[in-house]
Amino acid sequence: MRFLPTSGLVYEIDRTIASAQDFLLLVTPYVKLSQNFYERLQDATERGADVALICRFESLKGQTLDDLLELRGVQVFDHPGLHAKCFANEAQAVIGSMNLYQHSEGNREMGIVVPSNTPVYKEAIAEVHSIMKAAEEVSRPSRARVKLRSIADSARGVFGAAIDRFKGEQPGACIRCGTDVPFDPARPYCGSCYASWARFSNEQYTEKHCHDCGEAHRTSMVKPVCRSCFKKAVA
Repeated sequence: MRFLPTSGLVYEIDRTIASAQDFLLLVTPYVKLSQNFYERLQDATERGADVALICRFESLKGQTLDDLLELRGVQVFDHPGLHAKCFANEAQAVIGSMNLYQHSEGNREMGIVVPSNTPVYKEAIAEVHSIMKAAEEVSRPSRARVKLRSIADSARGVFGAAIDRFKGEQPGACIRCGTDVPFDPARPYCGSCYASWARFSNEQYTEKHCHDCGEAHRTSMVKPVCRSCFKKAVA
């Protein structure tokens, strides 16, 4: 484990990204990629490394987000309360005060680099995974998702009559928090959960409850009811 001043921190973050082979974890509240860092990330994904970026979504400007989501193998997560900074691959972790923000290189920063054969590294990786679990994945519509949506729309047509018959006439459940809501598969959320979902509008995002029976099931905006309730609707 070594202490890093500003120049050492810039160097080790760059080296962590450039040498990633299996995975790359980037925890930084604020993101504005320099061309160098973007090219490093691009190289890492081309080597087959899985990249996860956890940040505050509000800090991602349109072009930065578009650039990141263009890279195959990059997952972006939003954590509004994030303040930690950590950059890790399978060999080392860099923990410090610097954001992945191009102007941060001109600030006075400090940190440490921790090799993977130390308990501190394992604790840091475990904490990053904990932060990731508490975050929400960011996505945007893609050709594949548009195709999936059209397939889902076709499926809705199969039991559309059943939906129309019961819509608003029976209680439903919010597919995220499970609270009672009017039955409406076109909007199977309570008000607060819908506002949270609408930030990213990821129709494939896995939720926790069936909109019909309210039981614990893996559902989503395009598949808001469980298999059993679906079969009942088309019976």
